[in-house]
Amino acid sequence: MSTIVTRAGKGSALTHNEVDANFNNLNTDKLQSGNTAASLTITTATINGGTISGITDLAVADGGTGSSTASGARTNLGLVIGTDVLAPTGSAASLTSFPTFNQNTTGTAANVTGIVAIANGGTNSTATATAGGIGYGTGTAHAYTAAGTSGQVLTSNGASAPTWAAASNGTSISQTYFLSQS
Repeated sequence: MSTIVTRAGKGSALTHNEVDANFNNLNTDKLQSGNTAASLTITTATINGGTISGITDLAVADGGTGSSTASGARTNLGLVIGTDVLAPTGSAASLTSFPTFNQNTTGTAANVTGIVAIANGGTNSTATATAGGIGYGTGTAHAYTAAGTSGQVLTSNGASAPTWAAASNGTSISQTYFLSQS
């Protein structure tokens, strides 16, 4: 440890020789980046070659693990094997069954172009919804009717596309019901 002469300790101004001696003492005792200290004692902790002794476990909040054992460190860091992370079984040699991922599933809907098949979640058509029209299935794709006009009703054409038609005067059925309380 360097010996430094101070004005307060001496009680008078320092001589040039005392100032020079202070700088020489500091320069002799410094530890520069790139230098290796054989042993450095700080308070009660000792750093020797890469081993630190005389300290308590460094808390997780201070960048440590809060433990001096691997098991304790995993617990403190939330990495308990079999609880927080999958426990390994077998050996790496037994890892032979890997899923095959469809490489066409990347991107966003903005990147989809062309006609997307119904089996892939599409409509198998380029049909665009029509205001007042009705969506229907053709058997192989999704389609829309043209818009009907006021007073028209949608009419089925069997397996063909539905159409709008004028409502016809149908037969009126009336029935009288009596309600009673029991």
